[in-house]
Amino acid sequence: MFALAWSGELLGVGSWELGVGSWELGVGSWELGVGSWELGVGSWELGVGSWELGVYRATTSIQETALTLSGTAQAVRPAALKNHTAQDSEHRTHS
Repeated sequence: MFALAWSGELLGVGSWELGVGSWELGVGSWELGVGSWELGVGSWELGVGSWELGVYRATTSIQETALTLSGTAQAVRPAALKNHTAQDSEHRTHS
């Protein structure tokens, strides 16, 4: 399960927090937990982990002006995390 949080200013600095990672929206940088995309002038960097885009939506109101962002984001956790999570769930079920 992933938690989403948004904070920021219109066309300024903001951040997405998504479970084990975050997107930082400012002058073009995206950082995601064990993987990262850095948006500069045409540069993309991906660290450890597999991430795919799915669906997200955020709305924030600043000085009576609503800013709505919509796009896609779905985190695909590495197999080690999936296995660990499954073991945790199983442990909780048997407790």
